[in-house]
Amino acid sequence: MILFLIFEFVFSDLKVKNLLVYAATQFSEWLMQKGLLRLEQRCETHQNSCKLAKYSDASKQPFSGGFLWISDCCPDSPVSVYQGSIFEASVYPPGVLFKLIYHWACQTNANNVISWVKVGICCLLFYLSLSTFEIYTIYECIYLIIMTAWFKY
Repeated sequence: MILFLIFEFVFSDLKVKNLLVYAATQFSEWLMQKGLLRLEQRCETHQNSCKLAKYSDASKQPFSGGFLWISDCCPDSPVSVYQGSIFEASVYPPGVLFKLIYHWACQTNANNVISWVKVGICCLLFYLSLSTFEIYTIYECIYLIIMTAWFKY
């Protein structure tokens, strides 16, 4: 049983590591398959359905690998494929955010994060504050459990 759990963990970790090296197009497709991006979108002005399109030149929409939403009523106003998702307001591509979450979950050393994930100092400070918050939250939970047990008796 333990050997099976270790195998599952290693296999899952390998799948995640493979995701970390996906190109923007592949990563956007994966996000859509997992339901993290909308599969349908509406024109904000006319509420008509939009169609998912892809630029042949992915540099036009580099974070999404060329994907965007276009409506028949407003073809000159394409909508980001990330609109309405947790990635909408980010200045970093979803792949970079995914790497940060992965390294945060693995409790990777900040120096390694600097070298492996190319982000600005503000993002790195946020990463470090999340790690600090996580430690504080764990201590707070332990404290509450101890105090609850103490006053229970």
